[in-house]
Amino acid sequence: MNRDDVANDDAGRSAPRFADWVLPAFAGICGALLVLEGTRLPLFEQYTGLGPGFMPMAVGLGLLGVAASLVWQVLQGERFMPEEAEGADASAPVSLPRLGLAAAGVFSPVVTFPQLGFPLGATLAFTLVARAFGSKKPLLDLVFGGLLSAAAWFAFTKLGVQLGPFLSFGAR
Repeated sequence: MNRDDVANDDAGRSAPRFADWVLPAFAGICGALLVLEGTRLPLFEQYTGLGPGFMPMAVGLGLLGVAASLVWQVLQGERFMPEEAEGADASAPVSLPRLGLAAAGVFSPVVTFPQLGFPLGATLAFTLVARAFGSKKPLLDLVFGGLLSAAAWFAFTKLGVQLGPFLSFGAR
């Protein structure tokens, strides 16, 4: 009997490895942190109905459910590996320019929202991230980003959530 035979259970599936537990653990930790943060904020308020703790609590509970499902799958012998249909090449090097564009898109709202307002800042972030993911149509990205961010700004304003002025251009 060799080492591979020992690692396989009766159904022919291999025993879980440490790497198989990373994804369920990450989902569980993120879910637990969100639930913890949600308990520190009021879940419901009289004026708006839902309080600021409701969404972190809901997302956290959802992530805990996902983590439980992933644990079950690992115990059943599932391996979380890239599949052919995903087009992922695990051996490919990281594209630092694309990683930089994605990071700029994630962090740009910190600088742009106070200076430009929510819609323009979000449009820029959307365009940078779309480019990082390989989009070759920056004008179309700007249009879609602008439409989505304007719609989000109007929807949140209608719900009573203040995202700042529509366009601020440096005014505070």
